[in-house]
Amino acid sequence: TEQRSCEAGPCPQWAYGSWGKCTKSCGGGIRTRHVICHHPSGERLNDQNCEILEKPPDREQCNTQGCPPNAVWKSGPWSSCSISCGKGIRMRFVSCVTKEGKQIEDIYCSHLTKPDVQRKCRGG
Repeated sequence: TEQRSCEAGPCPQWAYGSWGKCTKSCGGGIRTRHVICHHPSGERLNDQNCEILEKPPDREQCNTQGCPPNAVWKSGPWSSCSISCGKGIRMRFVSCVTKEGKQIEDIYCSHLTKPDVQRKCRGG
């Protein structure tokens, strides 16, 4: 066990938050979290005050599994404008499909930029 003394009472320690969302759903992304040095009273300190302790990681790799090689976004036709006069919207169905055309869950295409599903239009 590591022994150390701190003149001003309890020693500073590392505190860390929950991991954030991964930057990619497949193919290897990064997720981060806040790691701060603080006094047990809650006062935030500079990292140097905690350097006797190993700093917990604040970033790590995530979702390192490979992306499905044959998943693509497929866009349907645009609908007509939602209103006949003034500003409206057009909609279309966008789904994730295999190269053979079989619909699969959107998560398999999340590494690709999804086409817009709505667009502004002007009726009349």
